[in-house]
Order: sequence, then C-alpha cells, then structure tokens
Amino acid sequence: MSIEKKDIIDYITEENGKKVLSISDHLQWDDMDHLLMLQEKINMYLSAIETGQVSDYYPNATNGYVICLYLKYEPDEQGESFLQKVKYFFNNSGYEFKYEILR
Repeated sequence: MSIEKKDIIDYITEENGKKVLSISDHLQWDDMDHLLMLQEKINMYLSAIETGQVSDYYPNATNGYVICLYLKYEPDEQGESFLQKVKYFFNNSGYEFKYEILR
C-alpha cells in the first residue's frame, strides 16, 4: 500500500498492547500535493480510530493507538514543520504519532 491510496490503511499491527497503524510514504517532499495526500491519509486513519473501525482488527490491544509514518525521503523544512504539528496534535489527543526515515 502507499500514501496514494488514501482510503486504505496500509498496515495494522499490535505492539505492547497498542494498535499500530502504519503509513508507507515513498514520495519526495518537493510537491504541495504530497502534504495534502499525507494530511488526507492521516485524517482517514484518525477517523478509523475514532469511529471504532480499527478495534475490530485487534480487540485485545487496549493500550491506545499509534500512527507510524515510514518515509523514504527526509522531509524538507515545510514537511518537518507539518510532521511536528501532527505529532503535537496526536499527543494532545491521547494518541501517539511517530515517523521514521527508512534508509
């Protein structure tokens, strides 16, 4: 799966009792459409969490949710700012957001 398939959760796993929803992002950061696609994908994940759709997959994972973004490319300044805002929002909403650049 990928960021371009905005209506599909790329991966769901369980880690330390938490549901981990992963996003695979293979796009460069030089395009505004990238940020828009990423925002849409993250919003869809948040909606799936808040409506309870995700709970059906891992009913025993009761320690919360993590959205994990796996990046192919290092974010530019605008991308980094966006990701920090997303992290802040999620952390203040009772969820966890993290990202990692795959090398």
